[in-house]
Amino acid sequence: AVLKLSLHSFLDRHCGRGAVLYGSGPSLEVALADEDAIPVDVLHCAVNETALKLDRVDYVFANDVQHWVAELPASVTLFHPRRTACGPAQCNVCAFDDAADASRLTALPESLARSGLFAGEGTINSAIQVLAIMGIEEVLCVGIDGDHAPYDRLRKRFEAHAARLGVELYFYGEEEAE
Repeated sequence: AVLKLSLHSFLDRHCGRGAVLYGSGPSLEVALADEDAIPVDVLHCAVNETALKLDRVDYVFANDVQHWVAELPASVTLFHPRRTACGPAQCNVCAFDDAADASRLTALPESLARSGLFAGEGTINSAIQVLAIMGIEEVLCVGIDGDHAPYDRLRKRFEAHAARLGVELYFYGEEEAE
């Protein structure tokens, strides 16, 4: 049976754990080929149909749900805005409220869990808000590559949003600045 879940039910559910967030950028294929690249003791989360390329996925984020949700396994939870249609799914579903309300940009995770997410900044920004609600403090980003427009602009907003929520981001294949 498909469970219909609320954002609030995820509040601090994974407090202190790390996560990997998979996008569809070029570093995804490189990381998947490197068996030692991805830690196993973290949550595995995917943006959109990238989930279908992974051997393991716990959570999937999709702001514009497509036909592929029917292919997600029952063990996965799909997060999507209530405003988008979700096709038939065998996985658990958390449909959340979202609005282009700028006050939500500075909201704490508990407030976001009650009132809904800030909309308008893409699926990776919805994902980082949900991960913050879950209590995740560190995220390894794989396939979230911002080395060309318009993705560079989106990634900068993603990084700023994560910082406001207290989530530390690491990007696969990028060296940290000294």
